[in-house]
Amino acid sequence: GGYRGRGSRQYTGTPKQNARVQRNPPAARVRYDEAMEALQSKEGLSLTDQSHLLEKALQACFDEGRWQISLQLIERMEKLSLDSVPSVDIYAHAIETCTRRGQWTAALRLFDSAKMPEGNDNAEGLQKLWVGALKACGSGGQWQKAIELLNRMKLHPALSPDARSYTAAIRACQSGGQWQKALMLLNEARASNALSKSYIAPYNMVLSVLSKAGRWEKALALLRELEQAADREKRSDTPWERYASQGTTSGANKAKILSAGEGNLLQTGPVSKLPAPNLVSYNSVNIALGRAGRWQEALDLLVQAKSRGVKPDVVTYTAAISACSRARPPKTSKALSLLTAMKESGIKPDVVAYTALIDACAKARRGGLSLNQMHSGMMAVAGTDRALELMDEMRMAGLEPNGRTYGCAIAACAVDGRWERALELLEAARTKGIVMGL
Repeated sequence: GGYRGRGSRQYTGTPKQNARVQRNPPAARVRYDEAMEALQSKEGLSLTDQSHLLEKALQACFDEGRWQISLQLIERMEKLSLDSVPSVDIYAHAIETCTRRGQWTAALRLFDSAKMPEGNDNAEGLQKLWVGALKACGSGGQWQKAIELLNRMKLHPALSPDARSYTAAIRACQSGGQWQKALMLLNEARASNALSKSYIAPYNMVLSVLSKAGRWEKALALLRELEQAADREKRSDTPWERYASQGTTSGANKAKILSAGEGNLLQTGPVSKLPAPNLVSYNSVNIALGRAGRWQEALDLLVQAKSRGVKPDVVTYTAAISACSRARPPKTSKALSLLTAMKESGIKPDVVAYTALIDACAKARRGGLSLNQMHSGMMAVAGTDRALELMDEMRMAGLEPNGRTYGCAIAACAVDGRWERALELLEAARTKGIVMGL
């Protein structure tokens, strides 16, 4: 039958060890072997019996994630020309197996070849089949196909798009960079009451695609709507009033944040049903702010997350550091303050964080800032020197600089006229086979 179960990977020890594995193969492989041995001789086997044996072998393949053999066995079942064979459940399991293995094209081919029951026969299996196809679309970023399937589900008498259906379709739009479509589907899901109050995943997907599209204003507006809904439920002050009362946001910046996003993005559904934002929500928005160099909003959001009991992680801090690095002029001292706060919180900076810090120091030097301009309290930032110190610091932490790290440090040295040090860094990167970048 061509089956190699997971147990076959264990045949790498001594002959005695291998014999022990052969005596105790995985249960899934045993079921597969038994079914295929029975099929070797078709004498006395009816088509229905053959179908049952193939189904047994298929279930073993599903348990082991063997999608290629699953496709071959389904093809054999189809050739039996029996009504409702393979069943909707078989197709649904096969589609799920293919999708889990990253084979979304094979999964969609299976869906197209599936025999759909008429009426409301096996509505549960049919729902699973369509949701599986939508998940395959999500894995492959096939947003057009996902929307088409969702619309067809609405017209089917036995189907109704649920939270899984909408989430899979939104994921497809997220993978395809279609933020307008993702937002449309989110509003549609809320209008149909498909989403439970605690289900944050589709909202985070929309925040992510907005972030990747550079729509930081809309991402911030959506996050604000989630916060305000959570505050209304707690019957407390609005997040912005509480935030202002803590003295963390200036009046001008508060007005700027409130005006961002051009109105509510969630057009339908009761506000009380919105889930509270979590760490993923805040990180998605902060990444967008980091890319846009919106340092003030990023710092404010960092404090806001803490005030709501959301503990920032390395992604949160790194995004805020990136925002400071990309600001014009760069907010180098604030970026370095974030590094200190990060360490004090027990969070280890990663390569991305150090690279953003080195970039901020390099930009400060290229911008011609004086030492006085780079003072912040008791901290002084000497652009090139600090950039090189950070390079040493990250190495001591066991982190290997990447091409962009080297590029930023070399740029700082070049502006400062330290050509020998720049050439040393260039040679170090070349020796390690690192491709330079900025």
